Amino acid sequence: MTGVPSLKQRVGRERTASAEALEAELTLRLPARGILEHLARAAHWTGWWHRLGPLSGLDPRS
Repeated sequence: MTGVPSLKQRVGRERTASAEALEAELTLRLPARGILEHLARAAHWTGWWHRLGPLSGLDPRS
């Protein structure tokens, strides 16, 4: 034993025809989105950007 944790690679079952049809339908219906779109949506929903203001005691120059 080397003391390094390791996991064996799992082998999954073959994909069924219905699973492949579902994936194809989802690909057609759902729009492709980039990482910036996901960040913008998360910011809109949660308001996390308010935490990124100036440091305490440092006012922005006007």
